[in-house]
Amino acid sequence: MSEQAFAAAPNSPAMIRPGVRKASFTVEPVATCLGAEIGNIDLRVPLEDDQYLALRAALLKHKVLFFRDQDISAAQQVALARRFGDLEVHPVFPHHPDHPELVILGGDNKQAARENIFHTDVSWRKRPSMGSLLRCVECPPVGGDTLWVNMAAAYSGLPAAVRERLAGLQAVHDILPACKPCTISCRPSARA
Repeated sequence: MSEQAFAAAPNSPAMIRPGVRKASFTVEPVATCLGAEIGNIDLRVPLEDDQYLALRAALLKHKVLFFRDQDISAAQQVALARRFGDLEVHPVFPHHPDHPELVILGGDNKQAARENIFHTDVSWRKRPSMGSLLRCVECPPVGGDTLWVNMAAAYSGLPAAVRERLAGLQAVHDILPACKPCTISCRPSARA
């Protein structure tokens, strides 16, 4: 599916290829450069190939997809995420007891949540994952928000002089600051 075909009717039922439509789900952009809400879909049911392709196209276009009121199990979350690629086991955060690919995030009155800082998921890996699939199981009455940023749009919005200054720089992506205390052997990796 081309970006032009999808952009032609972003609020209509998902387009599979130009000229062919299947009323499978709706895509409602929530902001100009980031995010869309997906409606009329039941994530408890395994995705058909055409649904997956249309969801992937929507993800590439909008960067973040929101699915409201989806009562899915941990196993269904893993199955859905697996449609988008290989899953990984995080070396630091605790895992779901039956699904090690699922990280359990959050804190309680004994320990504050460690993920509540600006970060990019697993950017320290040699090949970072293409994304994350989050499922809120227990949300506090106030707060509990996850904030998103379109770094490509942020970079392109910089003045040309700033982009030129950044062009030759490299960044070190290091997991060690998150490992307090770190009980695993982890090594930082440098990426351009």
